[in-house]
Amino acid sequence: MSNTTLGAYMLLGGVTVVGMSPVIDAGVLIAAVSGSLIFVLVDNAISNWKKIFLFIPSVVSGVVAAPLASELLTKYTADGIEAKLPIGALVASMVVNLLVKIAITVADDPMSFIRMVLNFIRPGGGNAK
Repeated sequence: MSNTTLGAYMLLGGVTVVGMSPVIDAGVLIAAVSGSLIFVLVDNAISNWKKIFLFIPSVVSGVVAAPLASELLTKYTADGIEAKLPIGALVASMVVNLLVKIAITVADDPMSFIRMVLNFIRPGGGNAK
């Protein structure tokens, strides 16, 4: 059995066991795991340790911040659209994953953050002559 298959079985088993807990809503947990996996599995440029560092806080924050994120989504979308808790968990885990990736990038190369901000502020980059 390969490491990827073993990891998938462990993840599925962990989500199943924790999802049966009466404290955590299973839909919220599955959405938080899905939101964090979207970014973690796609990025091949980071090491496995960094992927674990990205995965754990994004799942926890997705579960914890699901009510806030779903409330904000409901407030700022069109009338009649209500974001349920699993959608809030998905969005919250993805946002935290993105913020942690930015923090890792800044820790590796602090000037890259400044360049990113300058490129955002001035389209075309900050290298104008």
